Amino acid sequence: MTPEQPNRSRGTRRGWAMRRLIRVLVGGSVLALLVDTWLVEGLLAPVIVASGSMAPALLGPHRQWRCARCSHDFDCGLESLPAPGVAAVCPNCGAENDAEQGVDRHGDRVFVDRSAFLWRSPRRWEAVVFRCPDEPDTLCIKRVVGLPGERVQIQQGDVFVDGTIAQKDLALGRAMAVRVYDTPDLDQRWQPRSPGAWQAIGARFVHPGRIEKPGGKRYQRSRSPRVIDWLTYHHQQRFVGGERSGPILDESPCDQNESRELTAVADITLRCEIQATGTGTIVLRADARADEFVLRLDVVTGEGELLHNGRATALIAAPLDPFGGFARLELIVADRRVQLALNKSLLLEYDYQPADNPAPFAGSIEARSAEQPLAIGVQEAEVEIRHLQIFRDIYYTAGSAQATQTSFQLGPDEYFLLGDNSPHALDSRVWSPRGGLRGTLLVGSVLAW
Repeated sequence: MTPEQPNRSRGTRRGWAMRRLIRVLVGGSVLALLVDTWLVEGLLAPVIVASGSMAPALLGPHRQWRCARCSHDFDCGLESLPAPGVAAVCPNCGAENDAEQGVDRHGDRVFVDRSAFLWRSPRRWEAVVFRCPDEPDTLCIKRVVGLPGERVQIQQGDVFVDGTIAQKDLALGRAMAVRVYDTPDLDQRWQPRSPGAWQAIGARFVHPGRIEKPGGKRYQRSRSPRVIDWLTYHHQQRFVGGERSGPILDESPCDQNESRELTAVADITLRCEIQATGTGTIVLRADARADEFVLRLDVVTGEGELLHNGRATALIAAPLDPFGGFARLELIVADRRVQLALNKSLLLEYDYQPADNPAPFAGSIEARSAEQPLAIGVQEAEVEIRHLQIFRDIYYTAGSAQATQTSFQLGPDEYFLLGDNSPHALDSRVWSPRGGLRGTLLVGSVLAW
C-alpha cells in the first residue's frame, strides 16, 4: 500500500458525504415545496368560498331552507337575504317560507390543484383559483371563458370568441346548468292538451296509448298516426305575493333581495326518466327564441330525426327498444346547439344558426311561446314519465363596462374570466384595461367541490 492510498479514501468519503448532503438538501427543498403546494395552500387544506359570485355551483356563506310545500331545498347568500319582514320564496313551487327559519351555513369548500398549470394551460369553461388583480393577497374563483390572444364579447347572454359562439360539451352543459323546476309533486306547469289521454298519477305522467271518444268509446292512436298528444310545459314566474305566466328569467334563488331588470333566457334543458311500450313515437319539442326544434324517436327501432323550423336536418340512431326500461333522457338547447342524450350517451349534436324571422313558420306544430318552451308528445305508444326537471343555461349580463357592447382583446398571457352568478360577480367585465387576467396570477384549478 502506498502512502497516498489512505488520503484518496478519505477524499472519496468526503465526496460521498458531500453528495449525500446535497441530495438531502435538494430532497428537503422539494419536500418543503410539496408541503407548501399541497398542504399549506392547496389540496389538503380546502379553500372556503367567501362570496356568491359562482352560485349556484359554488356557494359562499348562505342560508338554506327546505320548502314547507314541495320539500325542495333552496339557498340564498347571506348578503342577499330577503328584506326584513319579507318571506323567502321557493324558486321551485313559489311557496312563501319564513325567512328567519332557514339554517345559516358556511361557504362551500373547494380543493385546489396548484400543480395543474405547471403541465398544461387553463381550459375554456374551467373553474380556476387566482389572485385578485386589485388585492393580490386575496384568492378568488371564477371560470375561464377567454384564452390568450382571443377577442371576447358577450351577446344575448352568450360568450363569443373571435366572432364565434363559445359552446359547451354535454358534460359541461350539465355541470353549469341552473335549476328552474324540480319537484316531487306535479303542478300546473305541465299541462296536457285537451282532449288527450295524459294522466297525472302522483309524481308521474302516464299515457295509455289511447284516448276516449265522447260516450266512453276507446280507439287506438294507431288509427290517427299523425296526431300527437302533447304534454306542454307552462312556465310560472314566482315572486312574493303570487305568480304569473311568463318566460324563464335569469333570476337567481341565491339572491332573494336583488332588484334589477330580469332577462328572458332561451337556452334550456329538459331532463326526465321515460319508459315506453308498444309501437309508436316519442316526440320532443323545444323553442329557442325564433327557432323550433322537433325530435322524433321510434320506441321500438330507436330511429328518429330532428326537424329545425319544420325541415329535417339530422338523423338520430338510438339502441333498439330505447325506452324498454326507464331511460334517462336529456334534451339541451343552448349555445346555438341541440344535444340529445339517452342514459348519458350522446345521440345527437346539431349546431345551428338562429332564424332571422321571429314569426312562426308555416307548418309549425304549435305557435311559439316563450311561456311554453318545451313539450313532450306521444303517437300511439304507452308512455310513463317521471322525475321531470327543467334547467337553464348561465345568462351573462353586461358589467359596468357594458360588456355586451365591447370586444375585449386579450394579450398573449391574459385570460378572460367570468362568474356564474353574472349579475353579482366582479370579473373580467369590469377589470381594466382589456378585462384580461395575467397568467401569473393563476393559482390552480378547482379540483372538486
